[in-house]
Amino acid sequence: MWKWKAAKPMMQSRPTGMKPSGKHILLGLLLAVGIAAHCNAAQYYVDATHGSDRGTGLSPNAAWQHLSMVNQFARSRGFRPGDAILLKSGERWHEQMELVSAQTTNSGSDQHPLRIGSYGAGELPTIDGADTSSGWKSVGKGVYQIAMKDPVYKVFVDGEDRPTHALAAQPNFVGGWTSGNAYKMWDFIQNQGKMFFAMQDITTTNRIVPSDWYRMGYVPSEQMASGMENVSRVAGSWFYDARQQSLFVHLADGGDPSRHSIQITHRTYGILLQGCHHVVVDGVRVIHTAKSGILAAVNAGSGSAGNEYNTIRNSVFWNLGDNTTDWIAALNMAGEGAIFVAAGTTSPANAALRGWTIEDNAVGEIDSDRFLNYERSGLSITGTVDLVLKHNYVSTVNALGISVFTAHGPQCTTPVIQGNFLTMNDGNIRVSGCVKPVIDGNTITYSYGYGVQIGGNSSGATITHNTIHHIARIGNENAYNGVDCNGGAPDGTLAYNSIAAVWGAEATFEIGCSRWSVHDNVFDSSNNVKGGGLTFYIRQESVPGLKIENNLYRLNAGTRQQFNYGAGVPGVRSFHDFDWWKQNVEANAQQCVAGKDDRRCSFANTAPYSLPESAAKLATSQPSAAGFTAVPAVQRFMSTAPRANWQP
Repeated sequence: MWKWKAAKPMMQSRPTGMKPSGKHILLGLLLAVGIAAHCNAAQYYVDATHGSDRGTGLSPNAAWQHLSMVNQFARSRGFRPGDAILLKSGERWHEQMELVSAQTTNSGSDQHPLRIGSYGAGELPTIDGADTSSGWKSVGKGVYQIAMKDPVYKVFVDGEDRPTHALAAQPNFVGGWTSGNAYKMWDFIQNQGKMFFAMQDITTTNRIVPSDWYRMGYVPSEQMASGMENVSRVAGSWFYDARQQSLFVHLADGGDPSRHSIQITHRTYGILLQGCHHVVVDGVRVIHTAKSGILAAVNAGSGSAGNEYNTIRNSVFWNLGDNTTDWIAALNMAGEGAIFVAAGTTSPANAALRGWTIEDNAVGEIDSDRFLNYERSGLSITGTVDLVLKHNYVSTVNALGISVFTAHGPQCTTPVIQGNFLTMNDGNIRVSGCVKPVIDGNTITYSYGYGVQIGGNSSGATITHNTIHHIARIGNENAYNGVDCNGGAPDGTLAYNSIAAVWGAEATFEIGCSRWSVHDNVFDSSNNVKGGGLTFYIRQESVPGLKIENNLYRLNAGTRQQFNYGAGVPGVRSFHDFDWWKQNVEANAQQCVAGKDDRRCSFANTAPYSLPESAAKLATSQPSAAGFTAVPAVQRFMSTAPRANWQP
């Protein structure tokens, strides 16, 4: 449990006979109020097994039982600076915690944050967005039915204590959209050649709006059928019939769900922090939510009032999000993540969110289709200034790893993304629309998509001391480079990085990426997949001001086109070999020919580097977090979470 120590105010002596000034009186009053608030701080205990909602919550023996009591207290009386909400270790709540900040409640202060943590020994306390059910009945063709009044977002098999893949949701095709009709959740329609499905029950409407409908991508013709036809046809799937209020499940083996533990997601978030500031979430586990594990959002219309100076650390997240998005109409924005910090998009003039720290967390599987999508990611952070995002383990399996960006609202400024370990993501670190971001000391390995992507009218990026290797692509996606600069990100630095064995190029400088300094890196393109070993792709418009020096290159001996320099000009030959590169661009470049003179080259001035494994070993390699120091909760997650096979 938390232990509190009252800070002693520092007293200054005053000459005898001097009367206190108004300034001294005001300072004394402020100190007295602060001390009084701290002395009145309380610890509130919640015990899912032995607690009682008739208790006061003020001691372990009088603990509340349900998170609904936390929510009720937050609405009626409110938590104060210095208070703590402590969940008993090893317990599980099938509920959602909700804190909405008023002017003086449900937030902390600089010296006395409001804390959400744990007490007692054991595993992290768990907030679970799913429930279990019984009473399954066979309806034929391997499909089983259960009555279900609450909306269903996701279904899992035997996922109570570990991440697992969600069963595939099956929509219910109802034909073309008709204005004025009512629709049910999971209905999907066709309108003007586009496909949409209903994210909730929809009363009569005269237009398709993003808060109700999610636009689908490609839909196979065989899926344009009723929900029952789809779930009968597809093993490992489910369909929720909102009209009958019934859930239908078809397990992968066609077996009876009663022989398994079935988790059914009903709740949107694990923890909702709306307008809260100076809150520390320390040591909780959030799983199986429909949207974000923790949504931290500004109050609608309040600009950046609230949702600042918050910290999330030592926590674990898995099986979060879905195939759609979370449209927050009041903030005019959408997104999902294990942690989603939402600054809103109401006005770019609003001040950015200050004082955010996200550190020492583990993020597991995100339950989306497996493709690069900027609407959901492991850690999704918008509109902050001086964000600190460090020492997190991120392995979403299906989604983008870390996304720090501006979303038509407050400008993202000076974020620090440092010392994180990313593996098995589709896209790893994305920074978009940020001023002077720092991306330093991260490890990105055995993953997909790009290593680091910088763009979206960012500027002044510093990308240093990162190790990026073994990056493949999924399907026909085209964002697959080690460092990918595109869409406006001038005046950056790329230095002291090791980049090897990616799908495309070690680094690209495309549209709007002029005036970069690239020095003291190791670029190993000898084991790249595409084109036999492309090191750089540099468009002509990004050549001005580009300074490249003192880098070390490990190249295939038989490849003569490792450098694409000045691309994008019709009729101009832009592919070149190392001799041309050294003569025309980088006079002090060093080269190692793979398999010939690796030992001759010195790696002393660059980031840690090791030669790639053989191609045979690559095919069976598993992600490894060697060199990454994790806190105990993250270590336990890393040791027990099932690993997906990396496919080169």
